[in-house]
Amino acid sequence: MKFSKYLPAYGWTPVIITVKNGAYSATDQTLLEAVPPQAKVFKTPSLEPYLIYNFLQGKSGKQVPEAMSGSYENQSTFQKISRFIRSNFFIPDPKVGWFPFAVKKGKKVIKKMPVKAIITTGPPNSVHLIGKKLRKKYNIPWIMDFRDPWTSSYLVKELISRSRMAENIDQGMENRALKLADCVTGISPGLLSEFQDRANRLEVIYNGFDEEEFPPYPKKTQSKFSLAYIGSLKPNQNIHALWQALAELIKERDDFRKDFVLQFTGSPNPHIIDTIKNYGLQDHLNLSGFIPHQQAIEQMQQTSLLLFIVPRAKYAKSITSGKIFEYMASRTPIVSLGPTDGDAAWILNKARRDPIIDYDDKEGIKKFIGEKYNQWLNNRQLLPQHEGDDHMYFSRKKLTGQLAQILNELTNEHKADQFIDFSNGSFLL
Repeated sequence: MKFSKYLPAYGWTPVIITVKNGAYSATDQTLLEAVPPQAKVFKTPSLEPYLIYNFLQGKSGKQVPEAMSGSYENQSTFQKISRFIRSNFFIPDPKVGWFPFAVKKGKKVIKKMPVKAIITTGPPNSVHLIGKKLRKKYNIPWIMDFRDPWTSSYLVKELISRSRMAENIDQGMENRALKLADCVTGISPGLLSEFQDRANRLEVIYNGFDEEEFPPYPKKTQSKFSLAYIGSLKPNQNIHALWQALAELIKERDDFRKDFVLQFTGSPNPHIIDTIKNYGLQDHLNLSGFIPHQQAIEQMQQTSLLLFIVPRAKYAKSITSGKIFEYMASRTPIVSLGPTDGDAAWILNKARRDPIIDYDDKEGIKKFIGEKYNQWLNNRQLLPQHEGDDHMYFSRKKLTGQLAQILNELTNEHKADQFIDFSNGSFLL
């Protein structure tokens, strides 16, 4: 969406194909305001297995059920069977039902409009199969963009039960797509490193933030010292050292016990909530549901301290959640937990923010939060906001310029490839 918003400024008109009956964990209609007027949007039907899943459970609506999207503690027999079907019959993912509709619409659009390039972005990685099909048929330069890995993702490796045959099919799909794509982009060097032996060209385009969404807000006096996490909190973000550090601060300091609030806005995993309660933090926990994006940004700017956790996984060093960029743009101090030598650590350093703390460094976490609380106590207002502009390196507008440059290069190369040089001149094919 943000690429589409800023591409017209670089001379590219976005033509978007999307679904009109999609199933999602959450939706925010206010985000449609960012779609530029130049964009041409086409919506198609899609086969959604989640709708069938909900129907068989006697539920209505399009919301993606948590049992099929990650958390599966205490699953029923029906949920276990559904998980097996999702893992082995919907390859690479349940959104593959959109493939025939999107390809059909893509063919019509390409025939009617002067399309110069194709971009697919995933997950869902089934979207790349659509790009591959159109690339082969029309020989239009194709950029394959990754927000998360494909076959090595946390979901595939740890949360779904896939047979060896299904794994091989999925791996074959990934290999063939990577070899055909003219350029593979991704949000971190670590993410792209696993593709380097199969891709024609690799380019890092980091996630970022939209500077227009972050107007300055006046500081407010606060009655509580709040540590806030905004978004979806997954099972692999359950950091015991953090909960233990908070429990010790509450036990050792009466003032901290009276002032502290742990704020979760979004959808925290139920197992994490149980863990937090086991550490005796339930009286300090405040839960609120999904809120529109702009409200989430305001909350980032008005909380005392933000919590950022790199998901704990085999490829944790390469994870750079989009959350970290908006956190930095809010200028609110951040307590960050994850690999100290990973891509997220590099990003924080690049923006001159507080360094990341290792998952298991309880004393480091405790010291950092205690120091920030002491600063807050001075006038019970927001902590001093970050004043530098180093984070502007990750502006969405600037990052879209990188994408536009790649598009320019690919289309120019494509034009050159269409010429055959004979002794008496060149002919455009």
